[in-house]
Amino acid sequence: GVLADKITHSTAIVSCRANSYWQQPLELLRGLVKWLGADEVTCNAAISACASAGRWRHALELAKEMQCLAVQSSRMTSTAAVTVCGSATKWMQALCIFLDVSQPSVISFDACMGACEHGGRWQLPIGMFSEMRQFRILP
Repeated sequence: GVLADKITHSTAIVSCRANSYWQQPLELLRGLVKWLGADEVTCNAAISACASAGRWRHALELAKEMQCLAVQSSRMTSTAAVTVCGSATKWMQALCIFLDVSQPSVISFDACMGACEHGGRWQLPIGMFSEMRQFRILP
């Protein structure tokens, strides 16, 4: 038979995201952690699957759990978490996560601005344009 590895687990998790499933990626991730260890790509795929299904709390819990699993998170993880918050109109959580990013990208700025705008805080993105210049990021 075929042995499952991190690539097959990640592929299965991504396919769940495409179909708006959220419980299956969590089960796959648990199995992966138990047998092979998780990595950033697989965790980010599970976060995105939860986000696609509208399960923002589960997505944020996974982002936090990455530390417990000794999985290094990155800008991609933070941006995914900010995007999840924006989709759920949780602009304050999005802003808190964004402020913890040491080297934000144009994508993370955009995700945070979108979250603030979705939450009715249109003034915040205006101020973020000057922040972008401080990081030498062109809007």
